[in-house]
Amino acid sequence: MTQPRVLCATCGVENDSGEEVCTVCADERQYLPSGGQRWTTLAELAAGGCRVEVIERDARAHRRRQPALEAPGFLDDAAG
Repeated sequence: MTQPRVLCATCGVENDSGEEVCTVCADERQYLPSGGQRWTTLAELAAGGCRVEVIERDARAHRRRQPALEAPGFLDDAAG
């Protein structure tokens, strides 16, 4: 069985290497919440109500709308 892909709850970087520290958030210039580094999964994001809505503007462009703190890499089946 494959392990679920994890995402940094702060910046959204995916991690399937097993690293315990997010390489983006390890940079001292990166914001971290007071609780510190935390990983999440796509299933946890979906269960929490996070979703991305893709709206067609015209045949050449799409706009992606998502909550400000949602991991940017998350697309569920409904967005497809």
